[in-house]
Amino acid sequence: MLRLKLSDSARMLKNMVMLGVSFMVHFTAVLGATHLQSSINKAGGVGTAALAAQYAALVASSLFLSVFLIRRIGCKWTMAVCILCYLPYMGAQLYPRTYTLVPTALLMGLAAAPLWSAKCTYLCVIADVYSRASGANLKTARDRIIGSFFMIFLFSMVWGNLISSLVLNSGTSSVSANVSSELLHCGADYCPASGETETNPNLARPDEDKISIIMYIYIGCIVLAALIILLGIDQHERYEQKSVWSQVTATLRLHVDRKMLLILPISLWLGIDYAFVEAEYSAAFVACAWGISQIGFVIVVYGLLNSGGALVTGWLMEKVGSLLLVCVVGVAHLAVMIAMLLWKPAASHTAVYFIIAGLLGAADGHWAVQINALYAIVFPGNEDAAYSNFRLWQSIGFVVAFSYSHYLCISAKIYVIMALLVVGVAAWMGLEFCVLRKSILPGKV
Repeated sequence: MLRLKLSDSARMLKNMVMLGVSFMVHFTAVLGATHLQSSINKAGGVGTAALAAQYAALVASSLFLSVFLIRRIGCKWTMAVCILCYLPYMGAQLYPRTYTLVPTALLMGLAAAPLWSAKCTYLCVIADVYSRASGANLKTARDRIIGSFFMIFLFSMVWGNLISSLVLNSGTSSVSANVSSELLHCGADYCPASGETETNPNLARPDEDKISIIMYIYIGCIVLAALIILLGIDQHERYEQKSVWSQVTATLRLHVDRKMLLILPISLWLGIDYAFVEAEYSAAFVACAWGISQIGFVIVVYGLLNSGGALVTGWLMEKVGSLLLVCVVGVAHLAVMIAMLLWKPAASHTAVYFIIAGLLGAADGHWAVQINALYAIVFPGNEDAAYSNFRLWQSIGFVVAFSYSHYLCISAKIYVIMALLVVGVAAWMGLEFCVLRKSILPGKV
């Protein structure tokens, strides 16, 4: 067996940092644009319709494309090529129509599943090398690598939304945030399909020149992210070549595994939860009562706490174990959703917008690390197919959420999120007590 040098651990950390920086730069653009869709492209629900198309394509891509690309061209080239596939969607924002946004969103969706699956597989590979080089337990190494990656990556939400708000707030603003809250139906009372959303001045589309500036910045970020992947990380190969059919069935076959069936509810819920923050909180709470130009500032706080939550989660998992952490954060998340049902947002509630966003961000940072780590622990050696399933079901959650986004009121959406969270945590507990604790997997889960 090849004896690994101590310097290999430093090389793996370098790869993790460069990958995290690349994803941070890339999703500075992607998340910055996404959080504006339900507000700047709200007419006829075209913004959320494009997002639904993106995730519908991601579902198909998870089944048929992810494993194929990773095994054919490797993780590094898969990530670089897929990142560049996001460029047309950013260009379409300069002329937002159904026939420009939906096709480019479909391309973005096809690229998203291989991108994320390649990232997850690559992190597992370098965690394996790091474990052997440093002498750390494999589970500990994975927790550290995944947690550190997400800590870097999740700062993308900070920069992308900071850019959008700084540009939108420059010069003369066309947004009026002084409309009486009694005349608006915001928060849990917000219904996107109602005529009130068209007459609310806080939801008026910003100046076209400002939107163009934002999108040109985002296009530059995507190109830079691809260059960081190509020039900054090593290519790691671990998988043998298989037939196309075996690559596709590798993903589907896991659905007969009871461990996968018990992880699916929380994976589905995670997609619906993320969609809520992207489309509903930004539009129904922030933009509706305070103005579109304030969305970025609020989501910056979400991003900061999201990154901090991811970093702290890795440490807490080692100290108290995953299951206790899942239960505590699950209860806290339910409490935040109940508060959102009761809150009547107004422009004067400045601190509340940031507090709610921060709490949601910290919770979502925890879920990102926990669920990614769970897949790596439960399916060692088969991470590419496992993470394809993760993206598949998370994407189905996005599709469902964005499909009903234009038709359901916010209160109904919050009840859906709460119910699915309870089911997801219950299934996780079943996985822990009925499956994993009877297996020979070492350490806490």
